[in-house]
Amino acid sequence: MAALLAIWLSVLAFVASAQNPPQGFLYWISPSCTARDPDFWVYPQEVFYQARSAAARLADPADTDFKRVFHAIFKTTWDDATLYNYPEYYRRIWGDRQGTAFEIVSATLTHLSTAWKNTTNRDEASFRIFCDDQARLQPSNPYDPDLMWDPVDQTYITVEQGKPFCQSKDYLYGLTTPLWTRPADPSLAFPFATVDICATNMWKQLDIFDNTLNIGKKPAYQPRRLDKVQLTKQAWQNVDLRDLDLDGLSMYVFPVYTLLHEWLHAPPYWFEDWYPRDDPGNLPVNFPTAAWEYVVKLTTEWAVINPEAYTYLGIMAALADSWPMLLGPEALKGGFTFDRYWDTLPEDEKWEMEIPAPTIPGGVYYNRVVLGHFFAYPDITGQRNLRKYGYDFFE
Repeated sequence: MAALLAIWLSVLAFVASAQNPPQGFLYWISPSCTARDPDFWVYPQEVFYQARSAAARLADPADTDFKRVFHAIFKTTWDDATLYNYPEYYRRIWGDRQGTAFEIVSATLTHLSTAWKNTTNRDEASFRIFCDDQARLQPSNPYDPDLMWDPVDQTYITVEQGKPFCQSKDYLYGLTTPLWTRPADPSLAFPFATVDICATNMWKQLDIFDNTLNIGKKPAYQPRRLDKVQLTKQAWQNVDLRDLDLDGLSMYVFPVYTLLHEWLHAPPYWFEDWYPRDDPGNLPVNFPTAAWEYVVKLTTEWAVINPEAYTYLGIMAALADSWPMLLGPEALKGGFTFDRYWDTLPEDEKWEMEIPAPTIPGGVYYNRVVLGHFFAYPDITGQRNLRKYGYDFFE
């Protein structure tokens, strides 16, 4: 145990001392977002909370439940010493650097949860959030229909045949365009990102979600946070808490999901959706980049620089922090996590869909981790991390 603790402390020391991007980054929320949802300011705070909670749980050597989550998403264990690259553009700006999967993930989450503050001055912000369905974009050049002019940020934005992506793709909830400022003095230029939340698409799906669960319509439970909506008694009264589906419960429609994903595309991270077509996962060209089915197929090399992997890590941190109230008062120290039975499988079987049944000799059991299912336990490991921005956690 002492040797294990020494290894753990050395890893955490690396994370703390590594040359990460500096602190002091600023984000800006367009009035188009607060017009859509007056509580929109909560969603960046929810991003930081999920990143902070995930980082804290990874740093806790006793949190074996969350180590399982890390293992499932990144296809390796916390103490694996294999080195991986940071994203290509990240290395151009901050220097060529490698780290273990644990080091890269922990450092990224720590920075995301501590380095950002809100500003009302868009020009100084590195992360600029719009919710106008790209209605601000203007035609720019009839000979290039794949570009439109953004008169707000004074730059060109990629579109498709003269139509903004938020308006042409009804399945799209957000997209990020990394750019550089262009001041009169080039030495003052800095990278930033225009982040478009496709609000009509997102809120249409949220309304469908509301009606499906029969738990009332906006603004009955604002802001839209996982613990305030997904885990209420009304939403879960007919649900088996021993086998819950991440994607089937539509967690991807919540604003924090899209925001966390897009935040990691932006400077100073520049994480990537793409993957080489000869990757061992052998994912098809048109495979979606926003689903558990995608994340579970990513190899470690690509998962550590992929925003969707971190999105699910953040969701699982929030679920671990959430009280499974239907288990009763005895579950006050409970939470949600992946199937503990998964730990007993040999490594080469952890990624198989059909695995030996835990209680039936010779029986077959569908791998709940590969399926993206999670379970409620009355004795979740680690320490619950509360949100810190003015709302009660248990409501």
